[in-house]
Amino acid sequence: AQWFITGGLAQVEASKCVILAEQVQDLQTISLADAEATLADAQAHLSEAEDESELATANRKVKEAQALVDALKRTAH
Repeated sequence: AQWFITGGLAQVEASKCVILAEQVQDLQTISLADAEATLADAQAHLSEAEDESELATANRKVKEAQALVDALKRTAH
């Protein structure tokens, strides 16, 4: 399985890797159409942001959604 991880951190050692993530999604359970719809929604929220806090949150969501779309496109090959 391939996983899409957003937020968190990774601790890499010689014999193991520990990942603490905010969100983990199995790429096999997400359709490209759904991911693209999430991206479009995030972009709409970005254009509607009214202050710096909303802008920062919306920008992060756009970047995460775009990364998910990109990951799904890469795994489709």
